[in-house]
Amino acid sequence: MKQFSIALALLALNCTNSPEAASPQNQPYDPGIFTFAPQEGREYLHTMHRRDELRIVGTPMNAVEEWNATFHVTIARESNLYVLQAELVELTIHRNGATMLQGDEIKDLGARLDIAVDPQGKVVDIRRTETITKALGKIVPPEAQGAIQQMFSPQNLTMLFVARANERTFDLVGRSARVGEKWEGVGATQGSGQVTRTLEVKKIEPCGKEQCVRVEREITIDPQLVWQGARQKVDNYLKSQGREHGEFELLEANVDLKDKMFVNPHSLEFHGATFSQKSHLSVEGPQGKIQVEMSTLRESTYVY
Repeated sequence: MKQFSIALALLALNCTNSPEAASPQNQPYDPGIFTFAPQEGREYLHTMHRRDELRIVGTPMNAVEEWNATFHVTIARESNLYVLQAELVELTIHRNGATMLQGDEIKDLGARLDIAVDPQGKVVDIRRTETITKALGKIVPPEAQGAIQQMFSPQNLTMLFVARANERTFDLVGRSARVGEKWEGVGATQGSGQVTRTLEVKKIEPCGKEQCVRVEREITIDPQLVWQGARQKVDNYLKSQGREHGEFELLEANVDLKDKMFVNPHSLEFHGATFSQKSHLSVEGPQGKIQVEMSTLRESTYVY
């Protein structure tokens, strides 16, 4: 009987120490596959920060636009679609050093948008963008009305949210989220040039009570696309100075792009994102060479 008891004790010890009996919390985290699975009724704050600067070297021209927008987002269902109901609760705008909006002026003016997304995470419709444009018309100083309403026009808002949401979803959904995985993103032809993206999962880190992955995206872009983004502002400045602005030829371009995302792979719920672009362009026009420096910073933070 004594020998039988010892045998049972040894068996129990072996079972306790066996890998199969290890508790689930001690198992390595498996990020699996990036899956779009939003939670109906989920609410969170999404703060977007953007700063654009364009400078013509050797001239006083240095245009800076910066804004921060905070949305209170609720996820709802509509037939087979998810609808991100986003109410704009705070907006600050700075333009060339001057403060256009301090933040809370936009609150309670009914400024909102609804983003309809299909089960694969593709944006299929954006509604009510005009409510943001109209609200800004009531609170922005008269001298800045034209520029600010162009920045936040319904067309620009639609393009901004469709492009940002879809580029994230298309490049992630269905891919392995394991550290070290690397793949080519969906190439997006824009105008006469090409944008290509290479993504890599860098690490796993906690995000609240969940686990998220950090993804870096390497982007190459046709320099002509970068110049197209600067061309109108350069033309406007030269025209204001009474200088001929005519045709330009892009001689040289140095473009540095960095894109980083922090995301829960099991839901595609973002916990942070940063995009930065710095460009130095050399162009030649009717009055000789011009050096143009540009930078863009986009950041998203989330509170759940």
